[in-house]
Amino acid sequence: MTTPIVPADVDLQDFQYMPLDVRRLRDSDLAALESPESCWAAVLLWSASWHQVPAASLPDDDRVLANLAGYGRVVKEWQRVREGALRGWIKCDDGRLYHPVVAEKALEAWDSKLHHAHGKLKERLRKSNGKDAQQPTFEEWISAGRPNDWPQLSIGIPMEASKNSAGKKESSGGIPPENALKGEGEGKGYVNPNPNSVSSTTQPEDVRQPPAGTRKGAVCGLLRKAGMADAAPHYLTDEVWETILAKRTDEEIVEVARAKMAARPGQRTGLKYIAPALLADPEPITPNARASPGFVSQRDQQRQEVIEVLTGRKPTHERTEPAAIDAQFNRLAG
Repeated sequence: MTTPIVPADVDLQDFQYMPLDVRRLRDSDLAALESPESCWAAVLLWSASWHQVPAASLPDDDRVLANLAGYGRVVKEWQRVREGALRGWIKCDDGRLYHPVVAEKALEAWDSKLHHAHGKLKERLRKSNGKDAQQPTFEEWISAGRPNDWPQLSIGIPMEASKNSAGKKESSGGIPPENALKGEGEGKGYVNPNPNSVSSTTQPEDVRQPPAGTRKGAVCGLLRKAGMADAAPHYLTDEVWETILAKRTDEEIVEVARAKMAARPGQRTGLKYIAPALLADPEPITPNARASPGFVSQRDQQRQEVIEVLTGRKPTHERTEPAAIDAQFNRLAG
């Protein structure tokens, strides 16, 4: 027997689909040498093993295997196809049967599941702690046991040792000594005459000078004022925000949002819905062009005019020369 080829905690019960390597199955010894009944039982066992824990494994028990292979309690019928149906399976030290090909696919799916969970953790940390959130690498997260959260170290608190009023060195590590918390010390420290205020000399730098708000946060505030409820920076990635803010002014972004909301009266419109327009539309919408259901841009008017000329719907006396039509159509199409 050998060491299990799939870790004990690999759980794919939430994976509805199992990949099937068509060419590999078609050219396999199973398809070439075994009976149709054995092949069908083999496929059912692969499918059953996908949702076992660990994935790609089965218990070495004929009663269970007969049921999973479609034979119910008729173990004798199962035993007729057992050898062919279990072609390729190996028994490992934990007493379970493993199929190397199914295990290969299961490990790929498990890796994608872990990377997805790690990405969701990083996203939650960004939402909770901002862009400066301390995020673990994938390897660090795995080594820590794949926790659902990640501790954030406090910032702005000096870590180096300081001297007290008596000139003695204290090693605070960001935490004052017990006697300082109780107000007991050898020297006479400064007493704040106003107990309701906090002296700036004792405040961490990040408290005294809060960071300025980001532009994307300000834009989301404008969008919420314009009536877009689902407007928050985390709805779009940093890369998308960077592209949009480089192409658009704040006013243009708000006007695009107004136009999209006006085109969908009564429907919920969020940042993800308007993002393609902000990224793809090469022409900025000016603040004066307030959106309304009947609003038609100059570009749309020109396009409609060209279509009418080409289809013969425009009166003859208003038609433009063919060469001019072609040039205008090519310009609009480009």
